[in-house]
Amino acid sequence: MGNRKNAVGQSQIAFEIKKDRLQKHLREVEKTIEEWIPQLSAPDPFASRDGTWGWQTVYQPAIEADTDLNHLIRKHLKSRRLWRLHTEWQYTLNAVWSQLPSLRDYANRHMSQSSQSAMDYTKDFIGTALWQAFLETRRDRSARLTYHPNDPGSGIKLGGYVLERSASSDTELKEVEKKHRKLIAALADTQEMKQIVDVWQRTLDLQSNMHSLATTLIRSNDYLNPCRFCKKLWQA
Repeated sequence: MGNRKNAVGQSQIAFEIKKDRLQKHLREVEKTIEEWIPQLSAPDPFASRDGTWGWQTVYQPAIEADTDLNHLIRKHLKSRRLWRLHTEWQYTLNAVWSQLPSLRDYANRHMSQSSQSAMDYTKDFIGTALWQAFLETRRDRSARLTYHPNDPGSGIKLGGYVLERSASSDTELKEVEKKHRKLIAALADTQEMKQIVDVWQRTLDLQSNMHSLATTLIRSNDYLNPCRFCKKLWQA
């Protein structure tokens, strides 16, 4: 009789340990999903990040790049609609990425054909031109850009970005500004830029829908579907 009570007691202890481990795991799952939701927002494909203009590779949420964490969110969030949206989102991101190299090549060719060799252009000249062309195409109107001398010293700036470092006379400054505006207009007029803008709008719509749906799933505790880690914890 005593052995039976001991066995029941040990079984209850084991159950409580497994339950505690599983609850801890589910709290970690919830935290992972909450961190993943903001990552369902790809950055502007042409904006400057950490001193580099535009995407250097197709965007992917950091959590999805981790094999174990990606397994967690996919197994615990079973919503078919969410993953259909996610699949289409990945398609639009790849579509945007596929157009970026040709636009950069176009900008570089345009610069090599029209630039004066004596001028000291920076990487921000093309970077800001691509970014502004993207913004203007989205708005369907030209932006009011303000260029000014790079003080102290020579050159010209657009906002906080130095476009050229050697221009000093009014004539040179106006020439750099003219070339920059001309490049923006040329990029905005390309079919590639128009296609990116169309796809990007769909990307933003998909992101908004995924955010809303994933947030609803979290609030309703609809993430309790078991993953391989759940099964291991329960069998341990």
